[in-house]
Amino acid sequence: MKGFKKYSIDPVTLKVVEDKNPVSHYLFWFGLIVFVSSILSTVTLYFFGDQLESQYSKSLKVENESLRIQIGKFAEKIASFNRVVSTLSNKDEELRNLVDLPGIDSDSRQAGIGGSELTGDLITGNIDVDKMLASTQIALDQIDRQLKIQKDSYTEILEQYKVNELYFENFPAIKPAKGRLSSGFGSRIHPIYKIRRPHQGIDISIPRGTPIYATGSGTVEFSGGNPRTGFGRLVILNHGFSLKTYYAHLSSVSVKKGQKVKRGDVIAYSGNTGVSTAPHLHYEVHYQGRPQDPSVYFLDDLDPVEYNIAIHSSDIDRPTLD
Repeated sequence: MKGFKKYSIDPVTLKVVEDKNPVSHYLFWFGLIVFVSSILSTVTLYFFGDQLESQYSKSLKVENESLRIQIGKFAEKIASFNRVVSTLSNKDEELRNLVDLPGIDSDSRQAGIGGSELTGDLITGNIDVDKMLASTQIALDQIDRQLKIQKDSYTEILEQYKVNELYFENFPAIKPAKGRLSSGFGSRIHPIYKIRRPHQGIDISIPRGTPIYATGSGTVEFSGGNPRTGFGRLVILNHGFSLKTYYAHLSSVSVKKGQKVKRGDVIAYSGNTGVSTAPHLHYEVHYQGRPQDPSVYFLDDLDPVEYNIAIHSSDIDRPTLD
C-alpha cells in the first residue's frame, strides 16, 4: 500500500478530488504560526515591556499611596482616641486618690507600648505600607488593653467607694451626748484609788437620764453589765473596720446584743453606775483592740476651742469621774 491519500469535495464542481495538501503540509503551517507568534511576543515585550511594567508600577504606587493616606487618617483617629484615653486616665487617678487607692503607674497604663511614637509614624507615613498595617494592629491592640485597664480600675474604684461609704457611715464621728467634756484621754489621777492610771476614754458630764447616741452605725456587741462594778451598765458597739465604741456608767440601756443601730440612734441613758463619783458618760473608741483618743474622731461636733480647753484643764491632774 502506497502513501495514504486524502480526498475532499471540490466546492465548485462538486466532484471528489484528491487532496493535494497532506498532513505534513498542515503541520508546517502550524509550526510556522507558532514561530511567528513567538517572535511577535518577544518583539512586543522587548519594545513595550518597560512601558507595561511602568504602568503597572504606577498603578501599584497609586494604590499604595491611597492606602497610606487612608491609614494615616485612621491613625489620626487613633491619636485622637489616645488623647481621650489619656484624659480618662488622669481623671481616673483623681478618683483613685479620692477613694484612697494607690495610683497606676504610666508604664502599666500604656500597656507596655509607646503608643504616641507608633501613631506618629502612622500619621506621617515614615514607614512602608506593610509596617503601617502592622503598626496599626499594634496600636489597636494597645488601645484594647488600655480600655481593659481603665475598665478594671473603674470597677475597683466603685468597689472601694462602696467600702468607704460604709466606713464613713460606721465611723464614730459625732459626740455620744450633749454635755461638757470634763476629762480627756490619757493618764489621770483616779478619783477613788487616788493613783495615776491611764484614762482610756473621755468623760462627758451630763445629768442622769440624758440620752446617749450611737456615734456611728454598727452592731450591738454587748449590752448590760453589773451596775456595781467597773463600767457599770455598758453598751459596746462594733462598727466593723476594727472599730468599737464603749458607753459606760449608764442608768439604762435601750438596745440588745446583735441589734443593728445607726448613727444618731438612742442606745442608752446616762447614769452613775459602776466605779463613778458623779453622773456622767465614759466614752471610749478602740481600734484594732487598742484604746484611741475619741476626740480625734469627732468631726464638727466638738470645736477646737472646747477640745483645747478640756485638754489644758485635764493637765492639772484634776481627778476624773471614773
